[in-house]
Amino acid sequence: MTRLTSGIGLIMILFVVIAGCDHQGENIPTSAPTANFYLANGWTAFETGDYSKAIEEFSASKARDAVKEDAYNGLGWAYARMNQYNKSISNFLLLLSLTSDDKMKASVFAGLAMTYSAMQVDAAYFEGTEDETFSQRSEAGEKAIAYVEQALALVPNFSFVHDTRINTTTLNATVAQCYFHMKEFQKALHVVTTKLDANFLNSLKSTQVVEERSDTVAVSLSPETGMTGTASLEITYT
Repeated sequence: MTRLTSGIGLIMILFVVIAGCDHQGENIPTSAPTANFYLANGWTAFETGDYSKAIEEFSASKARDAVKEDAYNGLGWAYARMNQYNKSISNFLLLLSLTSDDKMKASVFAGLAMTYSAMQVDAAYFEGTEDETFSQRSEAGEKAIAYVEQALALVPNFSFVHDTRINTTTLNATVAQCYFHMKEFQKALHVVTTKLDANFLNSLKSTQVVEERSDTVAVSLSPETGMTGTASLEITYT
């Protein structure tokens, strides 16, 4: 069986704003900034890359409306961008207990998938022996794959409102990436050929450069060589 090695960049994670209604607390003056005000500021901060500020604004929104769904959504994504995975996951899971909206659920499942996928390749997150860390990474990958399946079951043509590059194709590539890091190479290749590029294997040109793409998802594969006996799969996002 071919042995594969790879280094894969983290997936860019972006956010969706979903409008909601404010619930003013009795102790908050009506002239005070509303939950929607802080929510909008949070997404603005996130889109400019100020994730700490985004977390402050989303937290303020949640403080003014404890059932403000999109505030939890924002916190989940913002914490993920800062590699604070446990906080990200806890906010996403809490949101799942609050919402009945399928589109919001799909966004949460996508966020959880990307969070676990990012966790899987974060060398700073896991500790232990090589076998122990591989087991932990595989568990994270399995969760990411399961959440992708749940997201696409609800919204097959998934796409983030604020960045259409984060879409069904991206999620399928995430699955391939996770399988690859779990050393499930045939499953990874199956996703590539059935979900991303049906002509992928036919595009093999040499043992050096197999395929280069410049669209939403770029996939390249270096097949086995007589010298090394190894191959590599790389999935990147542009």
